[in-house]
Amino acid sequence: MIPPRNQGEEEAYAHFGHRRGSTGPGFAHGLPRQACPQGELHPFSSGHKALAWLKATGAGFDAAFLEVALPEMSGVALARQLQARCPRGNLIFVTEFPQYMGEAFDLHASGYLMKPVTVPEVQRELADLRYPVQ
Repeated sequence: MIPPRNQGEEEAYAHFGHRRGSTGPGFAHGLPRQACPQGELHPFSSGHKALAWLKATGAGFDAAFLEVALPEMSGVALARQLQARCPRGNLIFVTEFPQYMGEAFDLHASGYLMKPVTVPEVQRELADLRYPVQ
């Protein structure tokens, strides 16, 4: 588990994007929370909603869990925009599509989880981020 940034401050991460009915059991509604209970979670049903939230709040993110197949915009396209806004944000793809691994690695993604995903897998990804949380 990643320790909080400063004493008393909660860890921040984001869960950007999930397809209704296809995120795998529990991912959108519990696995990230179980894996990092002190984290701040922001789930979005589309890439456009995630980007609008980032723009409106001016917030960044430590880790974004991305589905490849999202409504309106692919998870890979969303990852490119997230990377442009927050270059040190960790991108972790969570999907059933192995054929997008190459694109994820081209983006220097921190991780690529194949569904179904377990809490220990999410914890390992959070413990081994490309850009460790400070």
